[in-house]
Amino acid sequence: MAASLDTRPRSHRLFPGWYIVLVVLLSGLMVAGFDSFGFGFFLKPISEELGFSRSVIPGAATLRAVVSVALAVPIGFALDRYGPRVLMPLGVLAVGASRILLGAASNLWQVYTIFGVMGSIGLANTQQEMGTTVVAKWFVRYRGRAIAASALGVPLAGVLLTPLTFFLIESLGWRGAIAAIGLLTWAVLFLPALLFMRRTPEDLGLLPDGARQPLAASTESGSASSATMEDDWTVAEALRTPALWFLVSSLTLSNLVMNASQFHGVPYMTDKGFSTATAAAAMMVMGVTSVMAKFIWGFLAERYPSRYLMAACQVFIGSALVILVTGGSPASVMVYGALTGIARAQAIWTSLPYAQYYGRRFLGSLRGTLAPISLIVYAGGPLIPGVLYDVTGSYVSAFTMLAGFAYLSTVLALLARPPRRKAPVASGRDTA
Repeated sequence: MAASLDTRPRSHRLFPGWYIVLVVLLSGLMVAGFDSFGFGFFLKPISEELGFSRSVIPGAATLRAVVSVALAVPIGFALDRYGPRVLMPLGVLAVGASRILLGAASNLWQVYTIFGVMGSIGLANTQQEMGTTVVAKWFVRYRGRAIAASALGVPLAGVLLTPLTFFLIESLGWRGAIAAIGLLTWAVLFLPALLFMRRTPEDLGLLPDGARQPLAASTESGSASSATMEDDWTVAEALRTPALWFLVSSLTLSNLVMNASQFHGVPYMTDKGFSTATAAAAMMVMGVTSVMAKFIWGFLAERYPSRYLMAACQVFIGSALVILVTGGSPASVMVYGALTGIARAQAIWTSLPYAQYYGRRFLGSLRGTLAPISLIVYAGGPLIPGVLYDVTGSYVSAFTMLAGFAYLSTVLALLARPPRRKAPVASGRDTA
């Protein structure tokens, strides 16, 4: 029988898992956060100076998605076996270099090589499985708040990087601005990733959450799952459960919606006649509300079934898109930013339900195996609205379609009931 945990703190020293939370937060800020809140400001100037259509840069993002997803499969397995200590610093170097070199690009093949290929190496080694998956391995009891805290980097980018990006473009032009962001990425992220990232607490002789050693003897296997009362499913076992595929379908659609709307949100707002400053203000509102909402979602996730919370987020983003399409005043744009900020919890839901349902031990391998499905998100997200814009001359049809996808993902989330084995096992999983 699995031992119960004494969850009193081991000592007065801060549990190392919280340093990992901080590194993942910084990674979200400088990598995914910039892509979400900052890169949209570069889309028009790059397209106009280099003579590209609106779908060309999203096409480079599609190439980046294809390569990063292909890399995610071996990276997920390597993460379970070796950990992130070498992989993440290499990713940081690649991200910074891709941004610096993009500032010197002058033609299409350079943009695709730098942003699409080099950027994908950085993305695969700093985001996706390398972020919240590692956090989920370090926490069980406090997993919801830990993942929520680690996911604060992306919304903080809306508060910090949005005005910084706007200022840098105005001061240095788009080329100098993107290069400066690349240098800042190295300065903020490289050393913390090298110093603090580790695979699991057991590698340091610790238990999740900073708990003491079990009070009673563990099972004869001495596995991590018996020590933490989690039921670890193998990848093959997880793939045979309907819950996994409802989760994957819901998350794929909702992430596609968020990715696409973030990538094209600023161009859409300026196309509707709003100034760049108004669009930047809306993105900052999005960032502020998202920071506050992350804490709420994280604590709620430790108390309520995550599938219900996922569904609520998806209702918020669908409603936000409807307001953006139908509204014509600055107030409607701010409401769109606020509702989207509340809904921005994808980083929590792309990790937490998998860990709750299937345990920690094979989490990286499971998410790596599922990574090719996320190609729909990272490839289709930026590309589909860009193509529809080129065809119709407007973003209205694209954003209306995205709102429908958001509501469909709500239904799929509600159908993702937790899997159960024939023989019940003590677990911290969602029991709804």
